[in-house]
Amino acid sequence: MDRLSDFELVEFARYGELAIFNELVHLGLTSKINEAVDSHGNGLLHMAAANGHLELVDLLLKQSPDSLFLLKKSNQEGNTALHWACVAGQAKVVPLLLEKHADDLLSIENKAGRTAICEAEGHGHQKILSIFETVLGDCAQPVDTTEMTEEGDVEEF
Repeated sequence: MDRLSDFELVEFARYGELAIFNELVHLGLTSKINEAVDSHGNGLLHMAAANGHLELVDLLLKQSPDSLFLLKKSNQEGNTALHWACVAGQAKVVPLLLEKHADDLLSIENKAGRTAICEAEGHGHQKILSIFETVLGDCAQPVDTTEMTEEGDVEEF
């Protein structure tokens, strides 16, 4: 397990291979959660969030040695996992990404000068925009995503 390459780990995150990451945690290799990136700078959280793997996003955030670092980590284009979730229309993932550090994440701009809110708006993801409205209006009020369905074409990364 400790011999898996960063590329392999990122691909496992892309496809939501939760068992691999449970084993990583079991073996005490949680530092890999923050360190593994692909050739474009995409980390495990980028891939899990963009592809809607809610349980894996939760595990990565809970087991990361530094979840704020993981949330703020950007790829070569300056996109965070939150940017990618917003581009891909992953409405169920967004509240989890915002849960503890919304204030730290909402102002982060990618290299195109776009925040995650701008990406959601630009891609027409109304459910995500309503989540942002709730977060900005009352950070203490949780967002119920149990009845959310995929909206439009969810992009795969």
